[in-house]
Amino acid sequence: MRKIVAAIVVWALTIAIVFTAGLLNADGSAQAAALTAIDPSNTIEPAGSQLDLFNYRLTSSTSSGYDYQASYANGGINRNHALKFSDGEQSSMKAFNRRTSNGTLTQGMVQSSLGNDGFPALASSVTGSSESLGYLFSTDFFGTNKYAYPSVSGLFQMDSTGRYSYDSEKNYASLIANDSTFEPNKDSNGGNQAILYSAPCTDSTYGGQFLPFNNASNLPSSSSGGCSVDIHTKGKNTEQKIRHWFGVHMKVSFTQPQNGTMLSADGIYRPMTFDFSGNDDVWVFLDGHLVADLGGIHTTAGMSIDFSTGKVTVTAGSGTASEQNSTGTISSLVGLQAPKYDSNGLMTNRNTAWDADHTDTFAANSRHTLDFFYLNRGGRESKLSLSSNIMSSSRQFVAHKTLQRGTSGAIQPLHAGEFTFRLTGWYGNWDADEATTSDSSEPLMPTTGFENASTVNVSCDSSAGTCTADQTNMLDGLVLFGDAEFDAADVHKTYRYAIQELPMFDGKTVEDDDSSTPGFQYQGITYDLDAQYFTASVEYRDYNTQDLMLKITMCDRTWKPLKQQSGSISFVNHVTSNVVSSPLLGKLVVENRKWKQTDRFLFSIHGSGTTTSNGTTYQIEAPLPSNVVKASDGIGRFSIGTGGTGGIEPCTAAMNGSQNYCDFSFGTAAFNTAGTYTYTIKQAWENGTSVPESGVVSANGLTYSQAKYTVTVTVAQNSSGALEVTNVEKSVDPGNSSDAVSSDGRLVWTNQYEPSLSGDTAIGVKSTIVGRDWQSSDSFTYTLTSVDGAPLPKGSAAGATSATITLDGSDKDHQMTFPDIVFASAGTYRYTLTQDHERKNDNLHRSEAVFDVTVTVADDGNGTLTATAKLLRTADDDGNALEGDAQNVSGTVAEFTNQFLRVALLPSAGGTGQSQVVNASVLTAGALALVAIVLSVATGISRHNLRRKNPPGTGGSPPMP
Repeated sequence: MRKIVAAIVVWALTIAIVFTAGLLNADGSAQAAALTAIDPSNTIEPAGSQLDLFNYRLTSSTSSGYDYQASYANGGINRNHALKFSDGEQSSMKAFNRRTSNGTLTQGMVQSSLGNDGFPALASSVTGSSESLGYLFSTDFFGTNKYAYPSVSGLFQMDSTGRYSYDSEKNYASLIANDSTFEPNKDSNGGNQAILYSAPCTDSTYGGQFLPFNNASNLPSSSSGGCSVDIHTKGKNTEQKIRHWFGVHMKVSFTQPQNGTMLSADGIYRPMTFDFSGNDDVWVFLDGHLVADLGGIHTTAGMSIDFSTGKVTVTAGSGTASEQNSTGTISSLVGLQAPKYDSNGLMTNRNTAWDADHTDTFAANSRHTLDFFYLNRGGRESKLSLSSNIMSSSRQFVAHKTLQRGTSGAIQPLHAGEFTFRLTGWYGNWDADEATTSDSSEPLMPTTGFENASTVNVSCDSSAGTCTADQTNMLDGLVLFGDAEFDAADVHKTYRYAIQELPMFDGKTVEDDDSSTPGFQYQGITYDLDAQYFTASVEYRDYNTQDLMLKITMCDRTWKPLKQQSGSISFVNHVTSNVVSSPLLGKLVVENRKWKQTDRFLFSIHGSGTTTSNGTTYQIEAPLPSNVVKASDGIGRFSIGTGGTGGIEPCTAAMNGSQNYCDFSFGTAAFNTAGTYTYTIKQAWENGTSVPESGVVSANGLTYSQAKYTVTVTVAQNSSGALEVTNVEKSVDPGNSSDAVSSDGRLVWTNQYEPSLSGDTAIGVKSTIVGRDWQSSDSFTYTLTSVDGAPLPKGSAAGATSATITLDGSDKDHQMTFPDIVFASAGTYRYTLTQDHERKNDNLHRSEAVFDVTVTVADDGNGTLTATAKLLRTADDDGNALEGDAQNVSGTVAEFTNQFLRVALLPSAGGTGQSQVVNASVLTAGALALVAIVLSVATGISRHNLRRKNPPGTGGSPPMP
């Protein structure tokens, strides 16, 4: 066990030592925390450019000899050369090899033109040598004293205006993957890839440093999240293994834009410029002519070339009290000439001429090269800031996209990839004089992608005789299809091409080549669909250097050269500003009932539009209101109430059952093209089809409104180019009185609710006569009186408050019913039912009974009403009030009992029971007696009636017998 424990302790100590050592540099200083690397896909290379990096050595060793050496004169890269790399402070060296104390420049070190090898050559008047610096800047060899890394990528980023830049004050950059070797980082294609970091590596005196041959992992961390170096203290360079002494060559091929300006991503035309700030030697050549000389070992200096004005500025001692500026012009420094034209008005010396309107700069659409040479030869400061918006290559097929707003022509900012273009090349070497092809060779097409893009996809169809390649625009509007590969064997070969914009509409491209049409309009943009025709031939830019270029000649549709050559392939689309209409409002009313929680009503909206351009009318898409959802059939869907298309829930008050209508909004519409827009809006059924096209005009007790509204919106462009809604018209068909545009502009639909009634709503009466049989002359009238406006039976007069029926001797079973009562909605309805008890000469005491009738109507919400009637007897046949259980009546038939009053004659004494004949006196006496009896009975009844209260629902005197 002790052996096991001891082994674990040794293992732990070993791990701790190794781990601790891994956090220290060779000199014992703390190792840098890992810098945050920027994803290479977020870097970008200037169009048509190549950047080469060079690492120079004074010794072959990779582990020692960084800066401060005993002797610099003939070590490594300095051997047998006039230009020396050193610490910059060697007094034994000539002045041009020493650091200037006040930041001044040592100009005149190189000749004013590049040598035949394409590199600067020393000027003997200053250096005593005329040696070419090709030994420093050529990528031809990779050896002990110089390590060359051609075509380095990953250094530049693009800002919000579309400008390329690198600044060591903001970002540290390293090419070396492993500090113990000279192996560079590689991209996915095996190219040299610099790693760009999100923070700088900073010296406390000199600021952010450009040290591309120091691996970030071996540099101490800084509190700001970057790394730190100490290069202002002598000797620290060696301790930290700082690798100075390197070079940069950047070559850019470009076309001078119109007015020397480039369209930035923010929609502003800005001057095309090339700017540098840093140290040490910097020489910039245009077309092989020196235009900016920042020679010598010095503190930060700067230069700027403005291609719009032609002004070249060189600044020495940047940011110091002794800062000095000198200026020149492209025209004088390069030696430009006045433009020359042939008999057809074509410029014959475009690439060597100044601009006719801006004589200090290049002629528009001329093609040029810029060479930037940079050396860090000292042992201290190493700063680099490089920025440019130069684009375009002499080997690329290039177009330019512009989006103009309104009649003012203001430039609208673009998004990368917003518009699609197609390059088409035709088979056969084109003979312009004969207007025919001399062979069937394939056209030159782009074979390499632009910047970080993958290889361009070129599709060829030999049967059609064409090759095509599609590309989208960049932020600044440039459309770069990529580089075409050609060599001297292709010189003087000419091919036919066209570039055309391909707008996308409903997922498909729209193609048109009818120059008589103004273009295709969609979502507020008028596209320029006319193809731009041109020929491209391979020519020598410089025969001595065998520098080849594509010569573009603009043509008509038959490839006949245009008299006036624009030199560029441009597409200008026009966009109009959006204008938002006022909300389109609606109202849905449900007659005869209030809204319910489950109510849902749908609408269909179909829109179409037209616009007129140059006297021709075109169909355009009509934008739907914001709350409307467009279905796959192109028809808009909208719903109110519970759920549904669009999810609109504006009817809170209605759905709480507090009202029978819902005010809602279809929303606003955003128009971006002047024109006339017509919308048809109808109520729809569940499948989205309109009523009555759906075949459903009623359901669940609702009869749907078939009103069809037409809304016409006129949009026009005012004098400032802005769109305005100038008129909105609304009309309705069929134009029912209940379906119309309301005073507040709402489109009103009225749905009628007429539920069917189930249950027994017929109130019945039954009459009984006690004391004799029914006679044909018997007749009884019954009155049903409404309480609080309850509806009366069918057939009742308008405005009546009661209904009557009459029962006579001919009625079977001596009963009958009132006509049905129509109840339009749920509720509780009350009535009083009585019999007419007016006195008649038929010896009947007519019933004075009173009944209360209550009808309870329930609505199931789906179009069905259920009625339940209940009768209560509140007074008996004598008119006496009833209480308690005596009130309950079974069924819906009210029974009334009428009493017959009978008077009998007595037989004579000794009679046999048969009627005897009496004399007149006896009859008279008997009649008087009978009258006395009747009066006595009547007096008793009258007294009784005076004692009782009138029964509920009756009034007046009781009937007399």
